Amino acid sequence: IECNKLLNKLIENESKYDKNIKSNYIINEYFEEIHNNKNNCLFIAKDNDNLAIGYIFCKIITNDNGPYKNHIVLIDGLYVNEQYRHKGIATNLINECKKWAKEAGATIIELNVMSENINAINLYQNIGFKELEKKMRLNL
Repeated sequence: IECNKLLNKLIENESKYDKNIKSNYIINEYFEEIHNNKNNCLFIAKDNDNLAIGYIFCKIITNDNGPYKNHIVLIDGLYVNEQYRHKGIATNLINECKKWAKEAGATIIELNVMSENINAINLYQNIGFKELEKKMRLNL
């Protein structure tokens, strides 16, 4: 799937913000392995030549027997090729995830973002995401 290539670009991009991420790490068959799970959803943005230019991967991370009152969907990956950014593609992908999440019975969507990735943070805040918690790290 073309989304594996986009995921590799996402990993490379995130390595700019987290020095513990290998910038040359390659994913080959990630989406093929998770594609048929009903708790997962993958939306792909394509250009006029039908080539994948972005994707969003969402998954339900709660179950009926867990501690949460409402089901939560996690945006586990969102990436748009650099030349297609600032054109509303990421927003459209998030909106598709929101529709799917509602249909799946979720009332909450969460995501993780690198604290130095200001462009992504601005996008998420403009859509209405609010900071919930902070993740802290101690380098040894």
